[in-house]
Amino acid sequence: MSRVTNIPIDVEDTDMPKNDTLANDDPTTINNGNALVSQTQLPKVHDNDSPIRQLTPPGIHVNAVDGDTKDVVVDHQQQASDAAEGSGICGRGMWDAWTRSFDTPLMAVLDLLDNAVDASWTLLENPAVEKPQIQIEVDDQIGNGGILLRNASKFIPPLSEVLQVYKSKKGLCKDSIGENGIGVKHACASLSDLSLLFCKRDMKYLCVGILMRDLQQENSIVLPSFEWHDSVDIPDELTKLCTVTHPHTWGKALEAYGEGDIEDGMNQCFRHMMIIQEGQWRDHPNVFTIVLNELKHVGLDSTTEAHIDGGGVQSHREGKSSEQKSKELLNELQRKMPCLYLHLNNIEVKIQKKLVASTYWERRLVELTKFELEIPTEEHWTKIHREFYDKGKVSELTNPKKSIRFFCGFNPLRHSDEGEQASHDDVEAETVFGLKGDRNVNSASLKVYLYSRQSGRLIKVEHDPRSRMGLRSGSTDFHQGLTVIIDDYNGTIPLNATKQRHLIWLLLPRTNPFGQC
Repeated sequence: MSRVTNIPIDVEDTDMPKNDTLANDDPTTINNGNALVSQTQLPKVHDNDSPIRQLTPPGIHVNAVDGDTKDVVVDHQQQASDAAEGSGICGRGMWDAWTRSFDTPLMAVLDLLDNAVDASWTLLENPAVEKPQIQIEVDDQIGNGGILLRNASKFIPPLSEVLQVYKSKKGLCKDSIGENGIGVKHACASLSDLSLLFCKRDMKYLCVGILMRDLQQENSIVLPSFEWHDSVDIPDELTKLCTVTHPHTWGKALEAYGEGDIEDGMNQCFRHMMIIQEGQWRDHPNVFTIVLNELKHVGLDSTTEAHIDGGGVQSHREGKSSEQKSKELLNELQRKMPCLYLHLNNIEVKIQKKLVASTYWERRLVELTKFELEIPTEEHWTKIHREFYDKGKVSELTNPKKSIRFFCGFNPLRHSDEGEQASHDDVEAETVFGLKGDRNVNSASLKVYLYSRQSGRLIKVEHDPRSRMGLRSGSTDFHQGLTVIIDDYNGTIPLNATKQRHLIWLLLPRTNPFGQC
């Protein structure tokens, strides 16, 4: 593999972290707790000083091969994780279920972006890292026109844990899978039949994982991953992995990524690892990359013309290249994203190398009023006494973690004569939620926007909810583009897993808690 092996990686070798899951290329497995151990085909055991970490669960005895007949105990070693974590579960059926998780391709991309935002937020505690970056662009320099997303984080677990089917605990605790868990599987499956995951961990381990529809079996879910210490000859080890030890999984996936050329697929895979090891990501010890290969579809109308970097890309439902699909989806994300997030000021989000501004509402709302209410979890909204909303208590928060911020203001861009079209930007944002048909209906009436989580992700737009909120139905006070923003930055209002819908709508009693805005 001449195009791959000439690029060395030379970083100081250190001790390896523990891992305890085995996956294999042979479907015949025995179950040992959460680990799967092959009865017939086990990786070759390397010497103790080998930087490559094959994986076998602690205490499992492995019969050595190549003439050595004695039993060897292998403890806490890394996986060539080909295998069927969900043995007995229909992998193809599970994959098809994942593809139905999101209403539109844009919603799937937003879920991946949410993970990147949450991961980047962990770096803000480190004073040495300012303005963490999230990079989203078309994979046209290395791949064949898919979409790639990169971000740094304070902590990234091994991909063998990220790709466990039923593990979803997030955060920075010991058994966490970081910010990428079940959602990354659902989103990747919804967008592409082949996605590659790359990560750098602790400045010294390079990992690759595969999400591929054609690898799924009738009786198992196959989500392979592998991790190397960066002092080894990774191109050589990757070649062995694809052509010798696991050709039916790794070889098949990288051949598809190389469009029929397995050598080209391995070369592209290695170049992605080099990008997170060098350049602008060199100083970040933990970097995560998702590569979506050949998007299946996009959510734009067939008449849409997307302009990227001065060039026009005409949308057609049939015959579009992978690069065209990617540009269309990223162009849609770039247009709508300023309204979709409230709190990205501390993070740089670049889409197609262009920085996304996060001053959407600041440029629209006048006579802006802000206040904060504590949300009691012990009582139903309809049973709360009016005294709870006394002016003197509005700012007296006993528990800030249970509070919700409210912003009220007037949007002059929505204040138009009856029959005129609403602001194009507002319409663009709201079509994310299937509200496209409302663009000409009462554009200047009251609107409520529900944002949630620390990133301030837009979850719902409510049109003219005056009766729901106990406000007068007349137009004298509430027909000047009145806008109410509910900023649930603590995540007090529960959402479903994909953040496409809230589980409950905020039930405000008819004793108008807002007073006079």
